[in-house]
Formats: sequence, structure tokens, C-alpha cells
Amino acid sequence: MSTTTEPTASEYDKKQDEDIKKLMDKVFGGTNPPPEQECGPNPDPNNEHVKEGGWGGDTANPGTWESVQMKDDPSLWKVVDKEGKNIAHKFASEAEADAYIKYHQCIQEGGDTDPPVPPSPPGPPAPPPGPPPAAGDVAPYATKGNPMQSTQRGPTVRHYASGKPDDNTVEKNVKNITFDNYMFVVDITMHKMDHDDTASLKYGGTHMGSGWFDNTVGVYNGQTCLGTEKKHPSADLCIVKGAKIGDIREKRLRMCGVYFKKTNKCELWTDFEGSGWKKQVEGTNVGNFNPKSNINEAQLRIDGWSKNSMPSLHSAVVWEMAAGEQ
Repeated sequence: MSTTTEPTASEYDKKQDEDIKKLMDKVFGGTNPPPEQECGPNPDPNNEHVKEGGWGGDTANPGTWESVQMKDDPSLWKVVDKEGKNIAHKFASEAEADAYIKYHQCIQEGGDTDPPVPPSPPGPPAPPPGPPPAAGDVAPYATKGNPMQSTQRGPTVRHYASGKPDDNTVEKNVKNITFDNYMFVVDITMHKMDHDDTASLKYGGTHMGSGWFDNTVGVYNGQTCLGTEKKHPSADLCIVKGAKIGDIREKRLRMCGVYFKKTNKCELWTDFEGSGWKKQVEGTNVGNFNPKSNINEAQLRIDGWSKNSMPSLHSAVVWEMAAGEQ
């Protein structure tokens, strides 16, 4: 007479981890999705696992969802809310159901739903860079130590909750900034646009969590502004206006956003076509905004550019300032 030994709890957990890894390898090409994908592609893009109109489950709170076996077919799995009402069904494995839950939890926590798109072909060649900056000219104020490098997200397509047309978008991000006073220096060349937009330097706490300062240069007329995005997606992008530096397309532009922690002060500087650093606009407590958390993230974001005309992103770094408050 043969006997069957039930797997131990540790063996079961190990197998479950292996199943999840296999699924993630299949979906993402590796256990960890590429950074630019954030939450990764939608595991159910065609809504094959949901019923039109739903089952009355709590679809707004994925943090309460769990995976359970289906009663009418125990070989399949489903996702239910805390009351046991269906959210999605007919997954081939528990790992697939868990991946569905993790995706929606990530979206709720502020991840991006935008699916990645293949990189655009190179745009028009950038103007010659000219001679390297003179010593002390890498930023408006003296720097300290080595710069923090950025990571890139995109090119991709941004879908707006407001329903306005999709935009091509690209970002440069620097996270975990610990400096009290710092400068976010970017070097870009804009090309063809689908519509007027801005080159935007954002400063905030947890990504899309406690709000951002949002300081911009307009593409078509070079309007410089200090603004805020207190709660995504609501924004007031030109609370304090500076000068208009002119159309920035096909011209080399360096932008520097300066942040002083103690006074909650922002400055926006430009070096347009090698003309040297000029302070265009400054403000303290812009929009009466003071984020709840430290201003420890910086982001360059550019939307609205035409297909095959992605902006040339020459560099984007954060420098610590050598001196204290200015």
C-alpha cells in the first residue's frame, strides 16, 4: 500500500516562490521588471479574467484582495475581496492570481500604468556641444563632492486620467537625495513637438505621494515659471513668472533647479546656447506649499514631443551645494 506525504509548509512556500518567479520571468524577462516599467505591463490587458459589470466586489481597494481556489473548478484560481466577492477569475495558477493582485496594488500606490514602448529612433542631431564648461561653471553655485546620476524612464506613452490625448513622454529621475541644499542640473535639446509644452523640473517627496514643486521652461516661448503639483494630477504650473527666453527647439539649453531646505526656497536658472547661467525666477514657499516629507526626489519630465523626435537628454545630475543658505 502506497502513501502520499503532504508537503511541509516550508516546501509549499518554496514551490509558491518558484511559481511566482517563473511567471515573472515569463512576463518581465526576469524576476525584477526593468525600472522604467515600474508596475510592469498589465497582466490582463484584454480583461479576460473579469466579467463585464463585475460581481459587486470591492475593486477600489486591491490591498484587501487575496487569491483563492475556484469552487466550481479547483484547478483554477480567482481573486476575491475581503468579503469573498469576486474581482477576477479563471487564473491557471495561484502565482498568476498573485501577480494580478501585485500589479493592481502597485498602481494604487502610485506606480505608472503606462506600458513601455520601443525606443524611438534618434531625433535630429543635437547642435555641437562647444567647449566644455569652465571650472566652477557646471552649476550656478559652487558644488561639493560628486554628482548623483539620474535614471531614465521612457520613452513611453502617457495616458491621462482626464481623457486628454496621449502624449509621448520621457523622464530623468534622481531619488534618495540627502542634501539640505542642492542643484538639479540638466542639459537638453528639444526637437519637433506635437504641441507646446514644457521642460519640467520637479522636486518632491515619495513619488507622487506628498506633492511636488514643478519649475518649468516653455518650449515655444521659453516662459520660465515656478509652480506646484500639490496632489496629482492637479497642478498650478506658473505661480511665479520669470523671463521668456524664447523658442528652445533645436537649441542647447541647460536648466538648473535649486532647492534650499531650511527656507523652502526654489530658484530656476538657465544657460541658453552657452550664454552663461542666469537666474530667471525665485520664490519661497511657492503657492504656500511645503511638502509633508523631505524634498528628496528630483525629476526632469518632458511631454508632447513628436514621434521619432525624442528630446536629446545630454545629462541630468544632482549636485550638493558647497555653501549654506544663499
